[in-house]
Amino acid sequence: MQYNFLALDLDGTLTNSQKEITYATKIAIRKYQNAGGIIVLASGRPDYGILPIARVLELNDKGGYVMAYNGAKVIDCKAKETIYNSVISPVYFNPIINFANTYGVGIITYKDNYLIVNDENNKFIREEQRINKMNIHQVDNLFDSINFPVNKFLLVGEENHIKVVEENAKLEFQNSLSICRSAPFFLEITPKGVDKGKTLKWLIQRFDYNTDHLAACGDSYNDLTMLETAGYGIAMGNAQQCVKDVASIIVPTNDNDGVAWVIENKLLK
Repeated sequence: MQYNFLALDLDGTLTNSQKEITYATKIAIRKYQNAGGIIVLASGRPDYGILPIARVLELNDKGGYVMAYNGAKVIDCKAKETIYNSVISPVYFNPIINFANTYGVGIITYKDNYLIVNDENNKFIREEQRINKMNIHQVDNLFDSINFPVNKFLLVGEENHIKVVEENAKLEFQNSLSICRSAPFFLEITPKGVDKGKTLKWLIQRFDYNTDHLAACGDSYNDLTMLETAGYGIAMGNAQQCVKDVASIIVPTNDNDGVAWVIENKLLK
């Protein structure tokens, strides 16, 4: 195959609007795996929210990788081990928390199967819980409660407000952290230099391949770097316009088996 690696964003790409992988998509992915292709699930989600999908796609048996937190953590599913882990320095915890409080947005970080949050009734925090099927643990003082490594903070709020928050976060933390939206209402804060594109490049180079052997499917802002990095950048029909603008091809939407279509009609031919 020309494209030995296929990186798949989850929400809005691999899964449909009901957060499910359709039968047609599962069959197409199985064909790609049987032909020797390697699947990388590349998401802003925590690893806890990705691993169930990895099991559905049998990555623990056929081989494959989970790339969580926008590339801050990579798990080899077959070996069941973390092979890359980038964390935010604790010196930035308090500035990030104070920034979120200043702009009146919800804030989340992750530990095991818990979302550690400042407002359990925030509707966007509830949406992150629904997506990842994790428990919510509200704390009165987030800073005092973080005694564990942090790959990502997530700031959440209404779309128009989060746009303003994103602009100001980039100004305040541009020299120390990576800032990117994964959805109109989700703003991801990860270690400096971390993004999907950089981590994918690191991963495939471990196999002595280059990015010409990488295909990547995505739909949202945090997918831009991996589509720009990939030899074949694939935008879903439901993708943000900026993602379509950098793509090699635009395929049917996530509700119309776009991933299955590109595997069957392009990658396996």
